[in-house]
Amino acid sequence: MNRRRVAAVAVLLTLLCASAIGRGQQQPPPQFRANTDVVTLDVLVRSGFGPVGGLKPADLLVVDNGVPQRVDSVENSTMPVDVSVLIDLSGWTMGAWQNEPRDSVSEADPFGKLGQIRALLRPDDRVRLLTIDDAVTEVLPMQQATASVVEAPLKGDGLAALNDALVAAMLRPVEPNRRHFVFAFTKGLDTRSVVDLSAVSEIARRSDAIVHIVEDIMPLMKEQELQVCQCVNASICQPTMRFFLPVRRGPMGVCGGLYNDGPRDGRHREELGAAAATTGGGYHISSVLQIPDLLRTFKETIDAFRQGYVVRYTPQGVKREGWHDITVTVANHPSYSVQARRGYWVESATAAAPSVSARSAPSMPAAAARGSAPATVESLADAYERGDYPGVLASLAASPDLGRLVRSVREGNTRWPSAPRRDAVFALEVASAALRSDAPGVAEEGQKLLVQYTTLIRPALGPDEFECAWYWTAATALQGAIRPAIALPFVKRALERCPDHPRLQLGLAIVTDQQWPTGVQQAAPNTAFPIRPPTPVVRDLPALYDAAMAFPETALEARARSAWLAYRVENYTRAETLLSGPNMPGGDRVARYLAEVVRGKTLTALKRPLEAEAAFRSALVIVPGAQSARVALMSLLLSRGERTEAEELARAVTTAADDLVDPWWAYWQGDNRAFGAILGRLREMAQ
Repeated sequence: MNRRRVAAVAVLLTLLCASAIGRGQQQPPPQFRANTDVVTLDVLVRSGFGPVGGLKPADLLVVDNGVPQRVDSVENSTMPVDVSVLIDLSGWTMGAWQNEPRDSVSEADPFGKLGQIRALLRPDDRVRLLTIDDAVTEVLPMQQATASVVEAPLKGDGLAALNDALVAAMLRPVEPNRRHFVFAFTKGLDTRSVVDLSAVSEIARRSDAIVHIVEDIMPLMKEQELQVCQCVNASICQPTMRFFLPVRRGPMGVCGGLYNDGPRDGRHREELGAAAATTGGGYHISSVLQIPDLLRTFKETIDAFRQGYVVRYTPQGVKREGWHDITVTVANHPSYSVQARRGYWVESATAAAPSVSARSAPSMPAAAARGSAPATVESLADAYERGDYPGVLASLAASPDLGRLVRSVREGNTRWPSAPRRDAVFALEVASAALRSDAPGVAEEGQKLLVQYTTLIRPALGPDEFECAWYWTAATALQGAIRPAIALPFVKRALERCPDHPRLQLGLAIVTDQQWPTGVQQAAPNTAFPIRPPTPVVRDLPALYDAAMAFPETALEARARSAWLAYRVENYTRAETLLSGPNMPGGDRVARYLAEVVRGKTLTALKRPLEAEAAFRSALVIVPGAQSARVALMSLLLSRGERTEAEELARAVTTAADDLVDPWWAYWQGDNRAFGAILGRLREMAQ
């Protein structure tokens, strides 16, 4: 599952990023050079009587990060536009008892909507069509609005990858003398994406696109009506289809509680609206008297754009790098409304793309662009130098020959001779991608790269904080990949250098334990039965956990994992001893949850159900809604004949949001939960 999610992220980041577009005789976009950077804004000014024309530079007041700016020029907007049309083809999200077949493609009518939009465009405008379903699909690539369209068969009725689609659309590079609009016609629910709202917001801050999201609530209203009907007429009130979707529901058995217009997980109008507004666009929702229409929204937006202005100014008195808040008003006319971007982002000097402006999008390595040549060490290093870490990860995940690429990193020259730490972190990230690969020999190439740098990162005067942090980060990647054969020798070498590192000590116990998650005995040819771990593991592994218990930072998690080992070999007394007593050491949320779950299972095995119940309820306090503790408690209550609460828990389990990560599911990945955080810290240390 984790590897599929990594691949999905890579596909998302590479999807629809067009290869370089020929620029012909067009002038290059404004370049940021010290204090001569030029910011370009699209500005629409309205009064109560419609758009306001005839404005001059002196009429507009522009404030950049609180500092008033001098407007260099104000021109009428005559630029051609590129339009990305996103149509939601996903099925009904809450599901109904009658699994009535639906044709979401016909209901959405994507080619019909596209034809209406093309009719409103000019000959020099361009348009493309994307669909939102289980995946984001570019049905029609960007082409002239007057070109012919071949209607291809489309797939629908899946889940809604709305966030993924918005990010994919916004990441498209834009030619300097054009504008890019994204119009998304959607049900407003995200039920599939691997990208969260924070990523959508961050991409919106850096994107060239002007984003408009149009929410169509009619499909959800129809579904709600059917569900209320089935609840009242058939007394079947719980959703029975697609229950795993992240849609919040009210109390079971109460029809009115199931269907309300309040916020649900998956629908984030406020957050998506803020992201769209950042780009100069908006989120269009229904009202009592009006349901937003894609065509009307498009026509109003494009007409307003063509009646607006292109405003340019040179920032003065503000720091160049980072986020810039912008406000635009009209002098002597405070009642006029002004629509423009709310700000722009400028990368740091070491991370800046070759061309950036108020409309600049994040750059991607060449290998991430569809149809471009595979990534090379040089293109990855260039992207890494710019701070384009997501692009580097996407290129690595999409590489058709990752083993060769890792080998080139290992055999090539140092990328940053004056910054060896940066080189070491770059190599670590490349190796981590290799460890996640299932392709033959790729993980072994990653192992060789890690081993090579265990020598190169050593300072002359002995281990320092960076070296130990580098080892820990690498160890968490190895644990997440669940490759104990590779991880064991590496972690042992790391401990020789950093013997007092608590997480490395716990990591050694975890990767040793990973060899035998249940234990396997060959009973007959081609058969195997899970049994207790082999005797040497049972004998020697507790001592490794004991060593990790000596550190306050890892004591509780080491106890929980050692107790689970004891439980697996039916030594319930030892398991209880490890997790009982008033002086249990503290730990983070994951460690405390694991300890309570293991304690509950142990007490259940010892026929002490009341104490076991208390442990499982304690686990649910630590991680509310966690499925493993809920299921364990449900089973315990059912065994005691307490059927009513057990059934309530069963309904809660089957209707729970699937966006909650249960720590128990990642038990065998050990410390990998910390990989992202410590990698970020390692990058900072390498600067």
